[in-house]
Amino acid sequence: MPQYTDPTSFNGNTIAAILGGISLVLGTFGIPKIFEYLKSLRETKYSTILKQLSETKTELSEVKKELYQTKDQLKRVSTIVSVVLPMMKLKNQNDPETMELIRIFERESGINVTPSPNEEEAC
Repeated sequence: MPQYTDPTSFNGNTIAAILGGISLVLGTFGIPKIFEYLKSLRETKYSTILKQLSETKTELSEVKKELYQTKDQLKRVSTIVSVVLPMMKLKNQNDPETMELIRIFERESGINVTPSPNEEEAC
């Protein structure tokens, strides 16, 4: 009847069997081939990372370009509004509803509006 051996305990025969298996695998495939395989895995991993990095860099440059275009458009609109709004105030001084809308727009837009000369005198 075979004797029961505890699988968690290592004896000389177990260690010899493990070392024999490792040497068999190394002998079959050869150490240089294993190193070549590991090197090719690393190169594949790095090439994938570089490809993703390149794609991300391209997308980022496109987003930056769009952001700069949007900022330029916003500056143009802001300049136009800052020039036109004081003129609208002068033309609509007697219309309280329009003046209230202009004040709301000034307050909410955050656009720097130069006060008109008549508005300075009223203050």
